[in-house]
Formats: sequence, structure tokens, C-alpha cells
Amino acid sequence: MIVGAAIRGAIGGVEDRPHRHQRVGAARQVDLSRSGTDGYRRLPKKELTLTIHNDIQTRITAFAAELETLVRAAAIDAVRSALGQPAEARPRVPATPVVSRADAPSASTSPTRTGSRRKGGKRDPKELDALTERLASYIKANEGKRVEEIGKALSTPTKELALPIIRLLGNRTIRKTGQKRATQYFTR
Repeated sequence: MIVGAAIRGAIGGVEDRPHRHQRVGAARQVDLSRSGTDGYRRLPKKELTLTIHNDIQTRITAFAAELETLVRAAAIDAVRSALGQPAEARPRVPATPVVSRADAPSASTSPTRTGSRRKGGKRDPKELDALTERLASYIKANEGKRVEEIGKALSTPTKELALPIIRLLGNRTIRKTGQKRATQYFTR
């Protein structure tokens, strides 16, 4: 805004001509859009510079005072902790407990996956065949059980039992009755 006014003033006489969107009689009216920035009214250049300078200086002084207060509080807390005294009571956010890698459950002990494969990884064919055989023998011994009951009995998540059940149904080793969670499995 100020630069535009300076350029228009440097061209000479342009300031007095009306803009194309103004009426001819409106050229002499005060244009409030050119009154300055940040609420400063139109002042002589020297006074405007002093006013802006004073505002900047005031904000710098306030920031420095706040920073000094924070540094002083941090230094007092450090001295108190070095002397073994409790620090000033301030509300602090409790830290989340850190679990070391030794305490964290590994992939092989995770209850949601069997073996050491990664999530979404392919199962070993031998492991899959062994699970299919265990499932077939359990259904033969306990007919009419739902997949949740079978999973609990075999200590295997139901998600892991889905493929062996599909294979046993495809081989016609077992049959099913019911739908969705009410599905019961029987031997043929």
C-alpha cells in the first residue's frame, strides 16, 4: 500500500486523477485504504518511523522479560534438584512407560500369530499342514463346535484357522451347518 502510494506520487499528478472505479467528484475524498498499515493513521514519515520503532522495542522488551523469567525458573529447579530438594509443584504430564526390547513380546510369543513370521506374511506349508491335521482331529473328536470354541481349545486365533477350515471343507473331510458365527463343524 505504502509503496504503491509512493510510486503514484513519484509519477506526479496521478494522485489527483480519479481512479477508473471512482466518480469524478470523488477524487478529492480521503481514501481510507491508503491510510497506512496495521492501524497507523497517516502520519509524517518521521513520526511513523518513531511509532513503529517504539512498538517493536516494546514487544522485544516484553519477550526478553518473559524469557528471563523462564530461564530463572529453570535454573532454580536445577539447583533444587542438585541439592536433593523437591522442585516447585507444577502440573506435569505423566510419561508413558517405556518398554525395553527385552520385555516386549516377540513375534514368536505373540498370541495373535504363530511362528516367527511377520504380520501378513505367508505361512510355512509344513506349519499349515500340521495345523490342518490338528484341526481335523479336533473336529473328529468334538463334533458340532463353533470356530471360536475350536480356536480356544487349540490355543489358536480364529483368523489362523480360516485357511485350514477352507481346505478341509474343499477336501470333503468335514462339513458345516449354520451361517456366520453360528456355523458348526462335523466330520463326514
